[in-house]
Amino acid sequence: MSAITLVNNVPAAVARVVEFLVYQHSARDVKVSVTAGARAMVATSESSKRWTTLAMIRGITSPVVSFVDPNATVTLTANSTGDQFALQVS
Repeated sequence: MSAITLVNNVPAAVARVVEFLVYQHSARDVKVSVTAGARAMVATSESSKRWTTLAMIRGITSPVVSFVDPNATVTLTANSTGDQFALQVS
């Protein structure tokens, strides 16, 4: 079984919980809430060729990332002032 790992590296002082949206093709597959410093896993089908993920932080939408690895880890980080966010796929 394959799974995408969603990691919230945003400090709790910036946002206690963020929502990750994971899309396969053009339909939203899941919406997952992840607390600060935690991670969640979303089961995936290896038959899909592409996933797209974004995060919602205090009403701010992160940049969108797309990837093809069904076992990818997507990590959300914030800059030092907590007003800009980035997603990294590994």
